Amino acid sequence: MHGVGRLLDVQDGEAWARELAQQHAEDVVIAGSLFKPNAPGSSELSWSGLKPRQVMKARGIYLGERTILAITPLDVYAVEILFGGRIQRTIRRWARSDLVVSTVTTRGRPAGPRWPALLIASRNGRQLAEVQALTRDDEAEHVARLLLAGRS
Repeated sequence: MHGVGRLLDVQDGEAWARELAQQHAEDVVIAGSLFKPNAPGSSELSWSGLKPRQVMKARGIYLGERTILAITPLDVYAVEILFGGRIQRTIRRWARSDLVVSTVTTRGRPAGPRWPALLIASRNGRQLAEVQALTRDDEAEHVARLLLAGRS
């Protein structure tokens, strides 16, 4: 489990992200997992990831270094995690029905069909975020499946 999850002291190793995001959501969180920018490196200070992250910021698709994507029946929340989980804040909220999510090439990790990076866009084509799962677990896969399926 990632360090942020350890700080939250929950029983289920995958449930901590849902529980944390639930504090920010108006509806029941049905899935939630930790994501990072789709760029090489694991932090803003890595040389390999600095330029791609700056490009993502310029394009307006950088959410934060560690962000929980949480899915409710109607919305998707992006909750930024700061200072090892001690501070969280909702940075984006989108209606699921307004989103189009597609897979893109994973940068900085070996690509695999089960773990693609995700490009989140609005129905009018505006790119909103480009992320990849930080941990490769069932909950991250559940979030990706829900996002890729759209609102049904």
